[in-house]
Amino acid sequence: MISLRQAKKILNKGERKYTDEEVKHITETLEMMAELQIETEKYRASKGKVQDEIQQEFDNLDWSEEERHQ
Repeated sequence: MISLRQAKKILNKGERKYTDEEVKHITETLEMMAELQIETEKYRASKGKVQDEIQQEFDNLDWSEEERHQ
């Protein structure tokens, strides 16, 4: 996380100038978006692990001809 002072300096490089309150709102919004992205990636990673485990169990099943007829 960067300080509000740093954020304001970055945001105010262009023509538009932001108030302290606007900068605070922008940085809070970006922090929430970053947290959401991190949680989404964690979820995707854990979902992938579960799918890999299911695939591994499936691959380990005995698919011989005898097993299919019982």
